[in-house]
Amino acid sequence: MNSRGKRIVKLALEQKQHSGDEDSLSEPYSADSDVDPGFVLPDSSNSDNYSTDSDCEIPVKKTKNISSLSVGNENMPGPSNIFRGKRTTKEIESKYQDITSESEEDIEREQVKDSSAVFMTQNTRNANAGSTHFGDDNIAHEEWIETENDADQTLYDLTQSVWGPPVGNHLQFEENFESGIKQEWQAALMGHHPIDYYFAFVDFDIIDAIVDQTNIYATQFVMCNNNISNKSRVHNWEPTTRAEIIHLIGLLSYMGMVRMNSLRDYWSQKWLLKSDVARNVMSRNRFEILLKMLHFSDNEQCPEGDRLYKIQPLIDMLTKNYQTVYTPGKTFCIDETMVPFQGRLVFKQYNPQKTHKYGIKVFKLCCNNGYTWNISIYAGKEKTTDNPLAVSTQIVLKLAKDLLGSGRLCITDNWYTSLQLAHILLDHKTHCLGTLRANRKGNPPEVIKKKLKKGEVFSQENERGICLVKWRDKRDVLVLSTCHTDQMVEIQRRGKSIQKPTAIVHYNSGKSSIDLSDQMASYSSALRKSIRWYKKLAIEVLLGTSMVNAHIIYKDIEQSNMPINDFRLLVTEDLLKFEDKRDAAQTRQPRHQILKTHQFTRLDCKARENRRYCKGCYQKKVDGIIEKNKVKKVTTYCQQCDGNPRYCLECFNLYHNK
Repeated sequence: MNSRGKRIVKLALEQKQHSGDEDSLSEPYSADSDVDPGFVLPDSSNSDNYSTDSDCEIPVKKTKNISSLSVGNENMPGPSNIFRGKRTTKEIESKYQDITSESEEDIEREQVKDSSAVFMTQNTRNANAGSTHFGDDNIAHEEWIETENDADQTLYDLTQSVWGPPVGNHLQFEENFESGIKQEWQAALMGHHPIDYYFAFVDFDIIDAIVDQTNIYATQFVMCNNNISNKSRVHNWEPTTRAEIIHLIGLLSYMGMVRMNSLRDYWSQKWLLKSDVARNVMSRNRFEILLKMLHFSDNEQCPEGDRLYKIQPLIDMLTKNYQTVYTPGKTFCIDETMVPFQGRLVFKQYNPQKTHKYGIKVFKLCCNNGYTWNISIYAGKEKTTDNPLAVSTQIVLKLAKDLLGSGRLCITDNWYTSLQLAHILLDHKTHCLGTLRANRKGNPPEVIKKKLKKGEVFSQENERGICLVKWRDKRDVLVLSTCHTDQMVEIQRRGKSIQKPTAIVHYNSGKSSIDLSDQMASYSSALRKSIRWYKKLAIEVLLGTSMVNAHIIYKDIEQSNMPINDFRLLVTEDLLKFEDKRDAAQTRQPRHQILKTHQFTRLDCKARENRRYCKGCYQKKVDGIIEKNKVKKVTTYCQQCDGNPRYCLECFNLYHNK
């Protein structure tokens, strides 16, 4: 840097120190301008070297020895606002002729110090953690901030960490939790059938909620849709019941185990396809209309902008049951899974690394044995304007909210893991272990740039016991841990003994829980094409996640090694044979016996004076199935029913046939 440039930099620094106007650093600047205030005098012969993004008269030249900045927030303040007045170069030189020359190193040190002060301002509240990188060393400057919405979350200044050789100076937390199956559930389920374990998660409260919302949606569909054909079977809709919805779930599970080309094939009369299972449970038309009307929330009460309203009530009820029955142990893992879906959906995701590349992303918190404890559905771009934390960090804190502060270990992959997350988890008395991306903010450059041969390991640890371990296998593996060092352990791989860091061994062991859960749910999956996205998610959690959780609990309590397919087979069989105890006396009695005990009787009087509305027809009118003028007035009734209700012949046979 020439002497004239040094004088201009000195002017900027002194003007910043003596100025009491803090707002001079709060104006937006272009992300294309330079990081450091390295200004030179204009050269009329070469105007292409100057930036036009500065708001002052003195042009800015991009010098080669100054780091460039990748900024994710365009409103972040920059050094181009340091000179607010319009001054010529001659005025600056005449005013500061007595400035003594300083060394090149001192000037550059002041530049870095000044640029750090410029960027550590209030506007960093809107910056996404993980989006700002400074120069080649990827060191980020962050501010200690407390947000209004989450006052206990503090962003750490990662540049202040002091890294050195690992000494095992980890924080120790007291383990104050009880893990495993709750004692009351263990006592209630011991010795019972697999269907009882399944109903521990998909209980009658959930079934009744599905029944209510399905009936509400069917009524809304019939009443509000004017384009329904007169011959449509929708006009024959009858309100569904608890037993019928359970039979529907059982049929969907059966169809996952016995695959056919289309739904109609399960009711086919052809010799090769003929099966009595589906036909004996319900008719094909009834199954199709139930699948069409299946619903989990009231459309008329949907909040504006809530993309998950159609499925969120079901997810909340299931998650509550998951957390009621079982408590995770010391280690839990957070990762995402993909529910396949290729239809039109605004938050549909594409992940080429997954088996199902297109689908709906679901974040899961799983225990070591594959038990799913919490679920969160990704519904598109998250709103992070009021939260300085990265989206991945927010997801971890959301899923593990009720597990923090008890001395557990959280395992994540490289999309979630960061130094910021490790600091926050340590503040909540929770350890962190996970693979780490090399370009994360705050990573020590000595570890990132270290060249290793196969089998070698290099690590560094900071003052809070956060250790970064780099190990060379087929490629470099970078791991962050708050409870491990670079200690090696001997393992067997394909009959050979190799040395591997303990942190990586524990990571592989804990991370497998998500994969195990997905693998178990994929066996005899009930997912099919040509259904709406929320129904696909519902089938996944009802017959995938819930079935796997029930199987895990069953094996633990009954000390059984029953395979998941055999467990699913027994549950499906009981679902198809389910009888509602509330209607057991009527459902078990043959129809001809009911008709013998209940007599269809006509009043011996004048019809015009004693006609009353048919009870069955009037109920159809209340449910919105028929119009009021279609309700029949009759003089016939049932002598054995309470209150002697009036029935037409059609409704009498229909009611007493149930």
